[in-house]
Formats: sequence, structure tokens, C-alpha cells
Amino acid sequence: MRTSRLVVEIDRAIKEGKLREPFRGSDIRAVCPGFAHSTYNTFLPKHTLNNPDNNKVHFTKVEPGLYRRLLKP
Repeated sequence: MRTSRLVVEIDRAIKEGKLREPFRGSDIRAVCPGFAHSTYNTFLPKHTLNNPDNNKVHFTKVEPGLYRRLLKP
């Protein structure tokens, strides 16, 4: 299974120091442009520990709306 393009972009932004953790959807939108506006706020909870759809986990929730990357590049 390939890694989502947004996850790849988030990892790049973290590695380059453009995205600091913890982050919000709006932080990702600022450094990873080009995705649908709603993606930035829906993608994070959909890929967080204990997500209801059992999607691949990439993030952990720090507090409502605030996330950290689980596996860093």
C-alpha cells in the first residue's frame, strides 16, 4: 500500500522545518497547498489512532484539532 501524497508532503514539511508539531489542518494548508480545502481538516482525524473506520494511522491527537506525526521521516 502506498503512502498518501499528503502524508508525504507533511513529512517533507516537517523534515524541512516548515511544519512544527503539534499542528492543525490550517498549518498543513499553509505549507502543503494544492489539496481540497476540506481535506486539511478531515484527513488528520481520519488517520489518527482509534479512528472509527480503521484507516491507516499516521497521527496522534494532542488535543481537539491538534496533532503530531507518529512516524517521523
